[in-house]
Amino acid sequence: MGVIFILLLLPLWASAAFIPFAQYLDNTQNATYKDYANTNVTDDKSFDEMKAHIFTMYGGVKDPKSIKSFLKDKEYRDCLPYLQQPTIHVLNLTAAELEVPPEMADPTWPKPDKDVAQDASESLLRLTNSTDQYSNRMKCTKGTVPIRRLSLERMTRFGNLTDFFAKPGGASISHNDTSSQPQRRDVPRGPDGIKHIHEAVGEANPTGKRMLGASSVINIWTPGSASFSISQFWVLSDSPLQSVEVGWQKYPDRLDGDWESQFFLYHTTKSYESCKGCYGTDCAGFVQEGDMEDGDGFGHYSRPGTANQWEFIPVVKLEGRRWNVYLVRQMPWRKWLVGWYPRHIFDRYGGTLWKGATRIEWGGEVSDAKHFGRDQFGPMGSGQLASAGFGFAAYQRQLQVASDTGAWRAAELIDPTPSRMSEDRQGCYSGRMVLAPAGGTWGAQQWFGGPGGDFCDRPGDVCTMLQCPAACRIYGDHPCLTCQPFYWPECCSYILHNDQCARAQARCARNGCR
Repeated sequence: MGVIFILLLLPLWASAAFIPFAQYLDNTQNATYKDYANTNVTDDKSFDEMKAHIFTMYGGVKDPKSIKSFLKDKEYRDCLPYLQQPTIHVLNLTAAELEVPPEMADPTWPKPDKDVAQDASESLLRLTNSTDQYSNRMKCTKGTVPIRRLSLERMTRFGNLTDFFAKPGGASISHNDTSSQPQRRDVPRGPDGIKHIHEAVGEANPTGKRMLGASSVINIWTPGSASFSISQFWVLSDSPLQSVEVGWQKYPDRLDGDWESQFFLYHTTKSYESCKGCYGTDCAGFVQEGDMEDGDGFGHYSRPGTANQWEFIPVVKLEGRRWNVYLVRQMPWRKWLVGWYPRHIFDRYGGTLWKGATRIEWGGEVSDAKHFGRDQFGPMGSGQLASAGFGFAAYQRQLQVASDTGAWRAAELIDPTPSRMSEDRQGCYSGRMVLAPAGGTWGAQQWFGGPGGDFCDRPGDVCTMLQCPAACRIYGDHPCLTCQPFYWPECCSYILHNDQCARAQARCARNGCR
């Protein structure tokens, strides 16, 4: 069994003509709602708010014509002078806040076992001398940082600024108490009724003291037809909920219809409320430091049945006045600073994440879509249940926590079983945690995922709930009808998609159904 960690670049896609930064600002200034009437933006007021946000964010750029740009993963990257990037300008960060904190202590990663280490060729490939299709060098010069362009084309995929900033599912891990007990939370988001499901485990935090960081080795997948699917960890505090989040996500609506998973960063300062957080540098909050940034693609993804599984290692750590975000290569040890959140942005609305985290969780998340009036949830993780095991199911391993002293240790996980609706969620999703003592060199682990389907958020027997015919049932790890063909069409119309019906009928036929 070999494990490989790598970050590469996805193929680039060109627009008809390259648009320099200064021209982009001019085009934005002259744009009208009428020009974007065929997009998803709701009305002219929402459109004007998007334009205003763009110029607020780029108000610190002193000489737009001097800005070098390039294309990466179908999006423009603008090399802005470090001190002129949006968060530093909008938040007017002080010299003290910009001061570099002491060097991060390396997490105490367990030594890999022999089989894993023998075949590993873990490397983090950074932009060096690569060029885009316009022959622009895809690397910023010293003193500048790449910022993913806030274009109207990207923003008007959404109805308004609130939707653009939002993470689908809204209050994705909020609850009313301060318990560290992880739960499966299925929370509607606003009037659109979007729901989401988690398969997550949490840190027990036996001392009750603040935690100063988290990390894990995250297995990379692109789950099938998912419209929103995530593998991540959450660094959290409560009352109100505040978070720093990092991982991979598949979210085509956000990134130019790209159906591959991408690296993401997200934060909220107040329970995912409107304009109280965003992805990466889409609003004032995250200071960019390195070449890897929110929205970047991975060059390789795990495939079912293969021994070499692709991974990456993010680390989040409170150091000095910052929540720093790193990417790490394990063998030999090396780290890169992606960027940081000023801790003072969490010292508002009564929040306490500026002091440290009260909860940390690791796992997967999906949100639903409507399908013929029913809640339909897409695949999570690899699209297979946790029981599928290595090479098939998604996982996170070497889950680690930085204690209140800053020292790293293996996570002490809490079993979420008491809050589960059922182990297999009608065959939709499952999770399996491995405690650090039993995990060997892989340490504490979370295995999770599943194919999704209809009614995944409903407890109990779906057929009974819908008053289906008595012969209609869902059981085991897969949606399937009992062997009574007379009821197949009616049961399928209530519960299963056509392909699931066909599989159910074939399974029943193999079992001798007549």
